[in-house]
Amino acid sequence: MGGHPADASLTRLCASVADHPGLPPPAHVYEIPTGELNAFAAGFGSGDTTIALTTGIRRALTERELEAVIAHEIARTLMSVSSGTEGSDGTAAGRGS
Repeated sequence: MGGHPADASLTRLCASVADHPGLPPPAHVYEIPTGELNAFAAGFGSGDTTIALTTGIRRALTERELEAVIAHEIARTLMSVSSGTEGSDGTAAGRGS
């Protein structure tokens, strides 16, 4: 399930969501070309956060709903840093969504 760098619209949306609480924008934003509804985050803090969303979730959700999904994913990377987990989505500590 390979991805590609996101288009300017999705990259701006992710940067805007991160900026709201004063965080730097994600270092990388990707779109994964699949109809599945999913989003992922990876990173060990705000400086190296990577956000990936599937094409399916982009098509299924409104922009406001996407903002909520992106905020959730960014928060997960910050929680991983504060709790000392090593996984991209909390699974290393047995806490998948």
